Amino acid sequence: MSIHAHRADGRIVIDVADECGGLSPGTEDLLFEPFQRGEKDHHGLGVGLSIASRAVQSMDGAIHVCNLPGTGCVFSIDLPNERMMASAQQADVSPVSSPAARKEMTMP
Repeated sequence: MSIHAHRADGRIVIDVADECGGLSPGTEDLLFEPFQRGEKDHHGLGVGLSIASRAVQSMDGAIHVCNLPGTGCVFSIDLPNERMMASAQQADVSPVSSPAARKEMTMP
């Protein structure tokens, strides 16, 4: 798995790429629905992406998936930069506080 972040037009875009092998055609739209689990992975309850989607939407953002058949998926989280900075200042934390996370992320 890899995580990359960058700024674009007043927004922060975070891309999370995995190597799951890709999705079956037509399943992209179902991923963010509650209780949907991957066809290969039957661990968990199938609510993680639904919760993530609602959290991102509550911050005026969007989350999308790009299927790379035979390789994996790239999940893109698109958030307004000013909202992220205001939330971080209110919580008195850096938006990226983990040293390990800072190594993995690139922000030009």
